[in-house]
Amino acid sequence: MAKDWMTFYYAEPQPERFVEEVRKLAALGVLATPERAFPAIVFLGAVIAQNGHRVQSWFDALLDLGAADLRALQDAAWLSRAPEAHAYLTAKGLTPTTGAQQAELLDMKVDPTVLDALWARYFATGDLRAVRKVVSALDHMTDFGAAKAYSSTAKTDADKARATRDAIFQAASWSLESLMREHAPLKDFCADLVRSGEMTANERCALAITLAKLEPAVWRVQIDPRSGTASITWSDTQPSTPHEKPWWKLW
Repeated sequence: MAKDWMTFYYAEPQPERFVEEVRKLAALGVLATPERAFPAIVFLGAVIAQNGHRVQSWFDALLDLGAADLRALQDAAWLSRAPEAHAYLTAKGLTPTTGAQQAELLDMKVDPTVLDALWARYFATGDLRAVRKVVSALDHMTDFGAAKAYSSTAKTDADKARATRDAIFQAASWSLESLMREHAPLKDFCADLVRSGEMTANERCALAITLAKLEPAVWRVQIDPRSGTASITWSDTQPSTPHEKPWWKLW
């Protein structure tokens, strides 16, 4: 399946499967559906960036795809910034969409589509900056529960904003937990990030809670429900005084 090819591509690149896998994505309707296409475009663009010399043969082999599928593939080529890809498209008289021309994933505000695209970038390249961007969505930890409670609120703009942030927080948290089970480099990176302390209080606490679910013998997070203070300890190092006492307020 295309998903299997994509999920661990960074660990075992198989560019020779590009044409086959693009056809699978097209058959599934992924490339022709705007809300599903962007993560795939990001992934394919990263693969093209690594294999610029293959662009002409790949594109020539896929010319029979539908118009929407080809448009997505062309956008991936523009996003790749590979000189060979741009030269090929220019020679064909093709121009990028506005999004393909201007998009810089790491600068985008995290929403559900961008979240999927960040994981697509990680799968294609192993780029841990994409993971750090996913972790930034954990800063919405204080909105936890707002999505579930939204139906019983006055449904003001503020209520909707909180519910939206909660949904993004939960999606980021779930994806991190799920993928850390499968990707050892990802788990190691997240553990080092928590230990470093180079995060907001919400990010650090939420990520430590996720790590504690995976390795309860290693990680421990304690939150005082009355004061909103939290502390983190881990078993592979001697905790210093800040780790032994509550040292930030979550709310």
